[in-house]
Amino acid sequence: HKPIEINNLYHDINKPDYEALNYQLFENAITTLQNINDIIPIKVLKNEKIAYVKIGDDSHDAFLNHLREFTDVSEITSVSIDTILSKLQDFDKVIIGFHKADNIWKKNNPTSEEIRWINSISKQKPTILAFFSRPYSVTSTINFSTLDGFIMAYQNNKFTQQLVPDIIFGSNGSKGKLPVSINEFFKVSTGLKTNEINRLGFNSPENVGIDAEKLAGIDSIVLKAINEKMTPGAQVVIARKGNVIYQKSFGTHTYNDTIKVKNTDLYDVASLTKILATLPSLMQIYDKGVITLDTPLKEMLPVFKKSNKENKTLLEMLSHQAGFQAWEAFYLKTLDKEKRPNPLYYRQTFSKEFPNKVAENLYLRHDFNDTIINSIVKSKLLPTNEYKYSDFSFIILKEYIERHTKKKLNVLVEENFYSQMGMNHTTYNPLEKFSLNQIIPTEEDNYFRYQTI
Repeated sequence: HKPIEINNLYHDINKPDYEALNYQLFENAITTLQNINDIIPIKVLKNEKIAYVKIGDDSHDAFLNHLREFTDVSEITSVSIDTILSKLQDFDKVIIGFHKADNIWKKNNPTSEEIRWINSISKQKPTILAFFSRPYSVTSTINFSTLDGFIMAYQNNKFTQQLVPDIIFGSNGSKGKLPVSINEFFKVSTGLKTNEINRLGFNSPENVGIDAEKLAGIDSIVLKAINEKMTPGAQVVIARKGNVIYQKSFGTHTYNDTIKVKNTDLYDVASLTKILATLPSLMQIYDKGVITLDTPLKEMLPVFKKSNKENKTLLEMLSHQAGFQAWEAFYLKTLDKEKRPNPLYYRQTFSKEFPNKVAENLYLRHDFNDTIINSIVKSKLLPTNEYKYSDFSFIILKEYIERHTKKKLNVLVEENFYSQMGMNHTTYNPLEKFSLNQIIPTEEDNYFRYQTI
């Protein structure tokens, strides 16, 4: 015999290729057995309240976390089924996870109480049961006539807990077939195909042509940046071919605190607002034929009539070839002689006259937006129309969109885009929805607002 080389043994039996193979095996094995009214995949996320109920005695954290990668999912817990049913009244759909340990010597059938929970919940609400155990554990006392969706995951492990949410929300389709019959309900080779929809899923790097061992170098680069005080923390996400293959968070929110960066933290997207909010809204108006690329500014906003910008076109503004100034520090007009917020423009509390929150205990007067627009109207043009990146174009377009739709931009994009796509962590005014501990600070402002932003 040849002795096993024990040096690097852990690496030898845990190669990335083996993990990729596990993903492929479970991806092709997981079986959808029931799909009433095409509840799988869940397509519409707008205003959809989804609850998760865990049944069984094994771990479920990875499953719940991956469900929450797609939309808000509330975990409902109690020792009483009556309390569970009461809590579920306000929800539209329920996902039940039945989690039992992968132990071939242990009987993993649902208990009579667990079956009562499954049947009671599915009778009250549209329900998807994800069964993280072997098919032989399925009992005939489960009332399949009230279950809308039933997914057989076969095992309760990190692969199945990651892949089943992909099927439920449509980033991957179900393609498995039953290897054995389940009582009289589902015969061997039964398996429904479900559709994929255009959502990011999760997979192994090797399955999309990336070497996982090379990705490990990212960790050392980020840790070096943190150790050398280039940043207190970071989150890195890599997606390829429709799948997230790397997602890690490092460090803390600031240099002085102990709040660790988490994958669910929120970041200020800054200038990306132009393409995440203003531009999609403008495209909708364009698609309705209201404007063209040749529409002049004077027709979009009458305030620009008879100004030096009245004939600038939408195309020129979008391509940053309108000859606008790059930017203007509008906030300087609101500071006093000591470079502090001037009480003429700010108050410490919200009111009808001062509704615009720009920082903690700092509210800007309601009509300052008009001051900004008038300043742009009166601003000089550059000598030529050569490319010059300008904030003015998108300030103007935001004003046009709000006047045309008669809605604030934050309300418009929430209704038309973010809520429709389940983008519950993309928002204006995040403190209205999230705690401060979930929001990564952007800067230490010592020139305008004089606080951590």
